[in-house]
Amino acid sequence: MAEYGGRAAASGSFFPIALILAAGILFQLHEKIRKRGLLLFILLVCCLGGWFRMTEEMKEGPLEAMLSSGAIETENRSRAEAEGRISQALLKDGNYTIILEPATVRAGGTQYEEKRLMISAKESRDGAVPEEGMYLYAKGKAELFQEARNPGEFDYRLYYRSQKLRCRLRADKMEIISGERPAFQSQLIMFRRFVKEALAFLYQEEDRGIFQAVLLGDKSSMDSDIRELYQDGGIAHVLAVSGLHVSLIGMSLYGFLRKRGVGYGWAGTAAAILLFFYGALAGFGASVFRAVFMVFCSFLASYLGRTYDLLSAMALSLILLASDSPYLLFTSGLQLSYGAVGAVGLAGNMKIHGSPLFTTMSASIAIQIVTLPVILYHFFEFPLYGLFLNLVVIPLMAYAAGSGIISVGLYGIWKAAEVPGVLLFAEGSKVVGMGGRIGTVMDKTAGILEGICHGAAGPGHYILTFYRELCRFSLKLPFSTVAAGRPSLACIAFYYGVLAVLYFHLTSKNSGALSRKEGNEFNGKQACLFACALLLLMVKPRVSGMEVWFLDVGQGDGIFFRTGTAAVLTDCGSSQYKSVGKNRLVPFLKSKGIRRLDYIFISHADSDHINGIVWMLENETDLEVGTIIMPGPGRGEEEYREIEELGRRRKTIVCYMNAGEKLERGELKITAVYPDASASPKDRNGHSLVLSVRYRDFTMLLTGDVGQTGEEIMLDEKYSPGRELPGGNLSVLKAAHHGSATSTGEEFLKQLNPAVTVLSYGKGNSYGHPAKEVLKRLTDAGTMIWSTENSGAIHLTTDGRKMKAEGFLLDRNKGSGL
Repeated sequence: MAEYGGRAAASGSFFPIALILAAGILFQLHEKIRKRGLLLFILLVCCLGGWFRMTEEMKEGPLEAMLSSGAIETENRSRAEAEGRISQALLKDGNYTIILEPATVRAGGTQYEEKRLMISAKESRDGAVPEEGMYLYAKGKAELFQEARNPGEFDYRLYYRSQKLRCRLRADKMEIISGERPAFQSQLIMFRRFVKEALAFLYQEEDRGIFQAVLLGDKSSMDSDIRELYQDGGIAHVLAVSGLHVSLIGMSLYGFLRKRGVGYGWAGTAAAILLFFYGALAGFGASVFRAVFMVFCSFLASYLGRTYDLLSAMALSLILLASDSPYLLFTSGLQLSYGAVGAVGLAGNMKIHGSPLFTTMSASIAIQIVTLPVILYHFFEFPLYGLFLNLVVIPLMAYAAGSGIISVGLYGIWKAAEVPGVLLFAEGSKVVGMGGRIGTVMDKTAGILEGICHGAAGPGHYILTFYRELCRFSLKLPFSTVAAGRPSLACIAFYYGVLAVLYFHLTSKNSGALSRKEGNEFNGKQACLFACALLLLMVKPRVSGMEVWFLDVGQGDGIFFRTGTAAVLTDCGSSQYKSVGKNRLVPFLKSKGIRRLDYIFISHADSDHINGIVWMLENETDLEVGTIIMPGPGRGEEEYREIEELGRRRKTIVCYMNAGEKLERGELKITAVYPDASASPKDRNGHSLVLSVRYRDFTMLLTGDVGQTGEEIMLDEKYSPGRELPGGNLSVLKAAHHGSATSTGEEFLKQLNPAVTVLSYGKGNSYGHPAKEVLKRLTDAGTMIWSTENSGAIHLTTDGRKMKAEGFLLDRNKGSGL
């Protein structure tokens, strides 16, 4: 505890100061100092400071370490208590998300001090409503945030680390200890409520959520469909508080004061105070801090009579953010925000001349070029027409934000004007008898003000409506989305390296002057180099050999494999995670750049094998599916008929498979080993479709939830001539029924002799999977055991002869999955 608290505190105070001082020296001396050695030395100091700061941040806190070790669960000490002051409180869909800062946690007889702690709880109709500034007590179960366990899956643990959160308490009891709040915090809460009230009155629901995100940084009320529409169209960046909105607020006051003769210092101070209040109102997220800080720097530059340098201000703000929370560097929001601003700054240094349209287009192109790898890495797809949409969207956003700000301001004036009138003509007032004419005038005035409020809100509404229609139109165009998948870090490094070489070349001659007619332009070699970098980033190489992914879906199954000729999904469902299709299967496929599944095999219709597939078929219309294949005995059963209907809607072939039937695509051969047509349609586990997969000398058996009765039938020599139950030296066995004691029998293992056995199950499942007897049988059989619970997704690659296995989690046990 002392080491963590003392050393982290030391690094948290010393290294940010060192970084800031180094950046300040570099900023002051970079034009005067000609000796590269000193500049490199300063840069080295900054890098070392950042490295030490990140090293400290990567260390687990005491509570985090105990939770990750499993000591709490092992000793049945998962119950914990926490108390602290509320810094954030959000209610959405009847669930509270509360941040305590700082927090005291008591768990397992030990007290821990956390800088920040998240409390998750159901809304209670009894008791006080938790609000920012209050002191809260909560009791419940302490847990870590979910880490990414599959390729493409969102890493909540990494994201919340960037927010300086390490643990969460799922509370079943909450109590307000003290309702007193600091005065400034109370004013912020009241003003935020007022803005939300104004937006609710002035705008429709679909517009209100966007304006809350744009003006307050609060995305809790935003329609998820609208958010996805903006993201698919390539304009999701407008849904954040940006430099545009901050500049609109700060520069308006600054310009107003300067025109009235107020000096640079006082005008800048007044505008800075307003921006600080606005930043606090919007939560001071990374993008808000960057925007506010950079405007502060511009005020300071004007006061000092110095030239404002956008890139220097941006870099200094990044140093401050990273020194406070280094994990922010890994978040998509920060990378896109700084990438876009950096692109604008670099484009400005190139001194591009031409018409305003050409200049605007150049800046938009620069943003798209610089942020392309970030978009692909985090979202796996690139909106091809986003460049053209942004040429229209970005200029109009100033008017939309202005409409929102002005309409809220007018709403405040209207409400303020209502109060004196109500008091003046209230019953019992001395002037109530005069209320005839004056009251009529006041009513008309209030009506006029209300009309003006709605009139001011009109432009914002119509601009947002135009945005939605623009996105929908662009998505109907051919090739609207390029599904490139997640590029490797090596490809990204090469891409940015090429950009750096081209940038320095283009700015090194003619003082960096560029235009459409003169100056440095792309020649053939430069265009070729950039095209190669772009292709390397966007085009996935053809699969060499065969790869297999056993996805970690918790308690369930999900298997994907592909060769150069076919992409195949076998089962995907979970009884542990509700949104396995949305949060695990589809992100995995997109991260791999897969837009077509040639075959989907469904072993049987239990929900822990199909609910992910069902969600995908219902919602992912862009994903092509060639053929859906299900077990023959299930024909006519309700669950299978529902899948047939989903297939028909997508114009997908749906068929059934029985033992002995085969499918071949190049060197990939898939044979149904079980069941035959005589299997009972009512026993879903018993009629699981068992597949033998062969690629050259590589063999794999996928068993669904088949039991030992089915295994005995498969071992019977009289059963189903033409079946190809691989025997003797099976490469990979997917253990049946998640390791249930009623499957994976001794004789079955003896016949197969698998080199590797994969178990797919969820941690702490109520079924007791995998059974101890099964683990003993597998150990006695001498097979290497891998489990999704311990290794996350399991990746196998083979050239048809040699095979390599690895787990997705970094802390996996390479020798065994258990």
